[in-house]
Amino acid sequence: MPYNFVASSGILPLVTPAFQYIAYAVLVVISMIATYTDLRTRRIPNWLTLPAICFGLAFNLVVDGGPGLLASLASVALCGGVFFALFLLGGMGAGDVKMMTAVAAIASWPMSVYALMYTAIAGGFMAFAVLIFKGRLGKTFRRMVSLKTYRDAKTDADAEDEKDQRDIKDPKDTERAAAPAGDPDRIYIPYGPAIAAGTILSMIL
Repeated sequence: MPYNFVASSGILPLVTPAFQYIAYAVLVVISMIATYTDLRTRRIPNWLTLPAICFGLAFNLVVDGGPGLLASLASVALCGGVFFALFLLGGMGAGDVKMMTAVAAIASWPMSVYALMYTAIAGGFMAFAVLIFKGRLGKTFRRMVSLKTYRDAKTDADAEDEKDQRDIKDPKDTERAAAPAGDPDRIYIPYGPAIAAGTILSMIL
């Protein structure tokens, strides 16, 4: 999908491709850095995402004036909002949210919508591949089929936990009981590569 500037505020049409290449170059660079840091450290740092968000908003303001800034903000609201909702559900980290927001700020509307769509597809393929590689596909499928049984078991476990909490007398025991035990079955899926793939696909398709 070609880079789209929603409105023109006096920028000559012959200059527009140059701005397009600048946006593409920045998107590729931050996507590659995010992929590297996510795979290496399981984090996408703020020093990458926050300046990229500011750059994207300023860039679209310079190129297209007020309409360009509004288009960039709309992209940030949509893409950042979708990823933030997934973050609240525990589906990804805060760095992933800020990275997708940075891509949206730079790509603007409607390219950011395509980037979001391709990122979701790439993330789905990555999750499927990781489950196969870890040998967990069958277990995950069985969990989905037996969802009702799982919910019933969780309800019983929660009731038992409440009973245990009432039986606790020592404040230190309370702290230990409140400490999260972690989920040994949880599989980490780095979303930085998926965002990078979705961003690059939105530029070439």
